[in-house]
Amino acid sequence: MDSREVSVWLDRRWYAALFRHLDSGTVEDQLDRYLKELISQLPKEEYDQISREIQEEDLRQQQEIEAAKKFSAFHVREHGQEEYFQLERPWDVLNAASILREYLRKDKQDSFSDFCGIRQRITAWDFDQLVGAHMENPKKVTGAFALDFDKKEFSTVDAADGWRSYFMQDVSVAAYRAFRTEGLSARQRMARFTERLADCEIESAGHLSARQISFAEEISEIDGRLNFYMETNFDVDAVFGTHVCTDENDDCLNVYADYDMAAGQVCDELEVDLHRADGREESVPYTFNAAEKAVLLRKMEAYCLEQTGMTLKDYSAQLMAEDLEPDQQQEPKEVRHVSVFRVTQDGRTDHLLTEGGGAMDTLHTALRLRAYLADKTDSSERFAQTIPAADVITPEVFREYADEVQQDAERVTAALDIDLDRGTFSNVAGADGWQTYTVSDVLAAAWNATIPHWSDWEARRCVFAEQLEDKLVGQEPTGITPPTEPTM
Repeated sequence: MDSREVSVWLDRRWYAALFRHLDSGTVEDQLDRYLKELISQLPKEEYDQISREIQEEDLRQQQEIEAAKKFSAFHVREHGQEEYFQLERPWDVLNAASILREYLRKDKQDSFSDFCGIRQRITAWDFDQLVGAHMENPKKVTGAFALDFDKKEFSTVDAADGWRSYFMQDVSVAAYRAFRTEGLSARQRMARFTERLADCEIESAGHLSARQISFAEEISEIDGRLNFYMETNFDVDAVFGTHVCTDENDDCLNVYADYDMAAGQVCDELEVDLHRADGREESVPYTFNAAEKAVLLRKMEAYCLEQTGMTLKDYSAQLMAEDLEPDQQQEPKEVRHVSVFRVTQDGRTDHLLTEGGGAMDTLHTALRLRAYLADKTDSSERFAQTIPAADVITPEVFREYADEVQQDAERVTAALDIDLDRGTFSNVAGADGWQTYTVSDVLAAAWNATIPHWSDWEARRCVFAEQLEDKLVGQEPTGITPPTEPTM
């Protein structure tokens, strides 16, 4: 704020007399009230303008303060207890390693979490969000760490390669080497630290790294997903908790990662198939965290370019478009599903239709919108352009399909009205007609529907619906109608 000091010089006897006779407060308080009264008598237009300017300056200053804050995030397991917390301190991996070494060498009276000092406890979900934020902007979230004192493992998130895991003793020795010599710069200390750990990386459950992720064989398409076969040339027992890296049995693993073509994102769970030597088959659960999904997406993108010459987005669009072509060798299907969209963005409205494998339900669309807004770098690309294999339709055709949904027609998967200019997301809920929510509520519900432990799509849809139960935008008693129809 651009402020100016106003000083008043007063003989101390006048000041003392005024103070004695004031009913309440101080002389300064009275002067402050008098100035405010003078300000309030300014012309209303001038008063309102200056008030707005001051409020905007205060808001910008607060935003700058928030933007300047830096955090580091921790997941600590010690003596069977877990804690997630964040520090408003810009600790990188060398800072965390130094604190770990100091803690390991002291008499254990406090836990490691207490040893870190003032901290803000967070949830596992919050920690995963900070891990993802570190992958995207390591200058804001400077470090994300998982310390398992029960296993003696130290894991850190590298913005380029995802998780890297080491034994705590190796990390402590590397920190000692980095700080052993006086007068080194921060860059030189980090170089010594990473050099010492170069050959010490280990496999750790829940911390897949880029080093461990590689693919083989062709990319296949199964039920709207691209299926990638993962090579298992790492210690799968340490990662998945199995017992196949042994001569004691002939068990083996097949590992697959999926990419949801309609949603445009890596699926939350890894498919780990354990084949027993006696013929039994088991599924080993494994859910990705934010760092693993980010690294996996990069790996999938590179492998897709290598195998097909196309990006994941383009290859997905091609496959979904092929699904729309009539199969001359098969009898026509009784029901060919379609989805219709009205998307308003930057003053322009598009009416679109997708068919067959490209037909998306409300949750698929919400996830695709979430991915679009999160990854949007090209301001010229509108959300309508990211809907795969979409055909342009007229407003009249859009209304006809929306009416079919109200009549409970099987072939229309969804009729959606997405207005990014107003921040609303509307869908036709059968006979109940149009229902409208804010875009932010829909995106939050979609994210919650993808939280681990719901692998079945129908279960995810139920979670999505439950999250939106109390989020309906108020409408007239006669029913909910979509926004006023703009022209193409």
